[in-house]
Amino acid sequence: KPRRTGVASAVSGLKPFLSAAVLPCLRNSARWRAERFWIGAVAENAKSEMFGGEPVGPDGRYRVFGDQRLAAFDARGLEAYRAIDTQHPDYAVCALASELALPQRQRVLQSLLTQSVPGLINPLAAGVAPVGGEARLKNIVVLERPDGGTLAEAGPITAQELHGHILPPLLDALEALAARELSHRAIRPDNVYFLGKERQSPVFGQCVAGLPGAAQPSIYEPLERAAALPEGRGEGTVIADYYALGVTMAGLLSGNDPAKIEDNYRRRVENGSYATIVGRLRFSPMIDGLLQGLLNDDQTLRWGVEQVRRWRNNTWGRPRPWVGDRQAPRPFV
Repeated sequence: KPRRTGVASAVSGLKPFLSAAVLPCLRNSARWRAERFWIGAVAENAKSEMFGGEPVGPDGRYRVFGDQRLAAFDARGLEAYRAIDTQHPDYAVCALASELALPQRQRVLQSLLTQSVPGLINPLAAGVAPVGGEARLKNIVVLERPDGGTLAEAGPITAQELHGHILPPLLDALEALAARELSHRAIRPDNVYFLGKERQSPVFGQCVAGLPGAAQPSIYEPLERAAALPEGRGEGTVIADYYALGVTMAGLLSGNDPAKIEDNYRRRVENGSYATIVGRLRFSPMIDGLLQGLLNDDQTLRWGVEQVRRWRNNTWGRPRPWVGDRQAPRPFV
């Protein structure tokens, strides 16, 4: 027989002890952990059931109440409902419902669910749940719910407030979306919110539920997309978002709703979007230069991320405004 080493002999001598004492403890420990996990899961489910509503999201964390509307957050083709976060009931959330046949912006949705963007109302969960009077199954997106109202409700805003308080977080959000090659496509005064009661922390509203650009009044769409049917305006790029931000800025500074400009598409084609929307209004050189860059109807000259970044660093060059299809002073022949 081969001789045993001291280590082998020691291990062999411990086998009876391991079998009689340690292994049962390990088995009991695993069983204890399993029981604790089961008890915790049952308690969590009971806690969730206590809130009522339809479960959405991982482990039914969010509960959607399909009979409690939040009409203030409705949009074209979207209905808003009350929702609750069962883990943090004091955290304000809401749910947007859309028809199952209406596709969601899945690429944008999955990107924002994976990593949120500051300066934007981000989605928290998505799924399908029965809502409404007939309890029909609909697409559901659970979102953060702002409580400070919208820019449309805030009334006229001064150029100083726009430049120093409103624009910085919104421009940061657009730059973050552009870095992911995403677009917002729903920028307008009634979809820009304040997170606080005193005009604190402006953020863009949701951009994942509904078709891109479908809820936009045509004047908030650049010329190359404004003539399309709302449902066919397409994903676009962040350049279209910058244009919509320019229209929003002009409306806030003037106190007038650009969507009320009559026959605006024809006037934009003839005179240019900047001349149609800004008209005879006069702003500071900084603000006016930004508006001219954002509202340029030539896509190759319209400002994007780099130009806006230079404007923020005060190293920009004044753009030449687009003047539309001007009529020739005399016939060519």
